Amino acid sequence: EITNITYDRTVNKGDTVILDCKATGYPAPTITWTRVSDNSVLRMPLTISGKQDEGTYKCTAENGFGKPASRDVSLTVQTPPVITSPKELTWKIMA
Repeated sequence: EITNITYDRTVNKGDTVILDCKATGYPAPTITWTRVSDNSVLRMPLTISGKQDEGTYKCTAENGFGKPASRDVSLTVQTPPVITSPKELTWKIMA
C-alpha cells in the first residue's frame, strides 16, 4: 500500500526534483518511478530540462505478492518567457 507520495507540482526549467513515494508491506516493497508517456524507468533526482519533462509520472510499489500498488503524479513545467528583439523596420519614402 502506498502511504505517502509527492503532490502534483509545478517546476521550472533547470530545477532538480525528487519525487517521493513511500509504501508499506511485507516483505518491504520496491519503489519504481516511470514516465507514463514512454514507460521509461527513472532515477531520482530529475533535472528538468524543459517542456519534454512535463507530464504524468507513476510510482509503483511491488513486493512480489499480490497486485502492485501504483499512484500518479503530474509535473507541470514553467518555462521563462523568451524576449526577442523586434524585426527591423525599413521605411521607404516616396516623393
